[in-house]
Amino acid sequence: MKVLLFASSEAGFFCLGVSSVGMSEAAYTRLTFDLTLAAAAAMVAVNPRLTFCYVSGLGTDSSEQGRTMWARVKGRTENALLAHLGRALIQAAAVGYPKRILALRDINALGAPEPSRPAYV
Repeated sequence: MKVLLFASSEAGFFCLGVSSVGMSEAAYTRLTFDLTLAAAAAMVAVNPRLTFCYVSGLGTDSSEQGRTMWARVKGRTENALLAHLGRALIQAAAVGYPKRILALRDINALGAPEPSRPAYV
């Protein structure tokens, strides 16, 4: 993982996810909870000012007590990010496609500065 790319970044987006269909809670937890927290810790270790942006799921269970396994694990992940990082941006992702994805030229037209280079995990 090239986490040093995050040393000068303001934010790191974590948008990785898998379907829980056919998975045990332990396996889903490893891929959803453990991996997300490890990525957040690695990014913040090289840049404590970085905002970790986690793309989660619509309908997550922040109580961690619900009947749906994936929602409990996602809720536990969100809670842990907020507890350990102190700040994180958590965005619920709905199933489907956004109505419009802004291209870089559209963002520049809004007056936002062009990013120097993207940072990927």
